[in-house]
Amino acid sequence: MPETADDRKSQLFSLRRHRMDAVKARDRARNYGDIRVCWRSTTIITKFTLLRFFNATGIEKRGELYYHSNSDLESGGGMKRKMVRVNDKTLRLSMAVLCLLALALTVACGGKKAVKPVSPESKLSQEAFAVAEALRVAYVKKEFSAIKEISTVAGFQTIMDSIKNFDSVELTFTPKWVEIDKSLVELNVAWKGTWTVGGEMFAERGMAVFLLEGKPLKLSNVLRGNPFKYPERQ
Repeated sequence: MPETADDRKSQLFSLRRHRMDAVKARDRARNYGDIRVCWRSTTIITKFTLLRFFNATGIEKRGELYYHSNSDLESGGGMKRKMVRVNDKTLRLSMAVLCLLALALTVACGGKKAVKPVSPESKLSQEAFAVAEALRVAYVKKEFSAIKEISTVAGFQTIMDSIKNFDSVELTFTPKWVEIDKSLVELNVAWKGTWTVGGEMFAERGMAVFLLEGKPLKLSNVLRGNPFKYPERQ
């Protein structure tokens, strides 16, 4: 049965929904060197391009042959649709160009992007973020031995002297900026917490500065708004 314009429009509508996902998948695959995913995505994009080409030029497929539809004026002023066979050589050349384009895109997916070396400052910053998160989790779970492992003697004493009794707490840390002076790191953290004690809830927020030092980094002091001194009951 000949393929009609409505059939082509239906195929275009179906493929258009997947084209954007295919482009995103191809780009992700290119980043990570996944040739299989990139090839499947490129195939979808190429098929979409072919259908757009056929739709724009009026080419239709009948069996194994391709035809171009023309409209000629009849003597009565009406339109007469005439199917003209497309030159096989021209069609094959067009197909070959599109296939080569798909192949080039796939080959381009094969290589990973160059990974920039991480600077020592960036490594220290990431390590400081990790220590702060580990500190938060240990405090929420009341795992004081874990706090001790990631703190210096002075830092651990500072926290333990600050801690108040509570039943539970929801605490979030949001790192704002880091200042690095040789081996000393100052991590500025915005925090927000809700403590529950005996059925009462206490909400607080503030900005703290965590001083970290050593290799690996350990908490040595907490300055400004210490989140571990709450709740302060009236």
